[in-house]
Parts: sequence; structure tokens; C-alpha cells
Amino acid sequence: MRRYLTVVGVMLATLTATASTAQTAELDRDRYEARASADQTRSSVRRYVDRRREYRERRAAEYRNGYPPAQPPVRGGYVAAERPAPSRRYTSVTVGQRMGSAYYAPRYYVDEQRYGLAPVSGSIRWIRYGTDAVRIDTGTGRVISMRRRYFR
Repeated sequence: MRRYLTVVGVMLATLTATASTAQTAELDRDRYEARASADQTRSSVRRYVDRRREYRERRAAEYRNGYPPAQPPVRGGYVAAERPAPSRRYTSVTVGQRMGSAYYAPRYYVDEQRYGLAPVSGSIRWIRYGTDAVRIDTGTGRVISMRRRYFR
């Protein structure tokens, strides 16, 4: 019996050491995976912050240089900006007045059928200027007619 207990004791001591070694290895592996996951999360956050910073710098440079955004927003079937060309304020226009080409670029065109405006042809276009709908001859830049506060 004594010999049996000695053999069992030796086996238990060996198994305990083996089990603790395996457990330690598993804990080390878990710690490594957790560290790698945290590093990956930090690097993805860092990449997002870098991309966002680059985007902001690019937009600021475009604004400083006076360029319109690359992709104007699409609103209700026509492409229009919220305000006229950059660094210019809204001032009312009158019939016969000449407008700069920045104000009647294709991004400001309005679909006359969709909004119930008079039909146009040739170089005449309806544009959105602030909240006004302005009919303009794109060849000369002269205002032909307008509807004040049409887009409210």
C-alpha cells in the first residue's frame, strides 16, 4: 500500500507540474493574443485618425485655393451647393446683370421640369443662386429672368 501511495504521489506531482506548465503556456498565449488585439485596435484607430487628418487638410487647402468640393451634394434631382462660389456672399441680382462663370457652373443647374420652371433651350439654363431660381444665358452670363425665394 505504501508503494502504491508513493507511485500515486509521484504521478500527481508530475501531472501537477505538467498541468501548471500547460496552464502557464495557455495564459501566456492568451496574454499575447490580447496584446496583439490591442495593438491592432490601436493601429486601426491611428489609421482612421491619420485618414481623417489628411481629409481635413485636403479640404482646407481646397477652401484656401478657392476650389469647389470635388463632389457636390445631390439634392432632389439636381446638383446644387448650399451657397454660391466660395468666398463670395449672396447679393440679389437683377435682370440684365452679368454674373461670373463660377455662379452658373453645371453644379448649380436646376431641372426646370421637376420644379415647374419655364422650359429652356440652347445656352439658356436655370440655376440656383442662394434661394433664388435664376434663368441665365451661359454664353454671355446675363440674367434673363429670376424667381426670388423659390427654394425655401
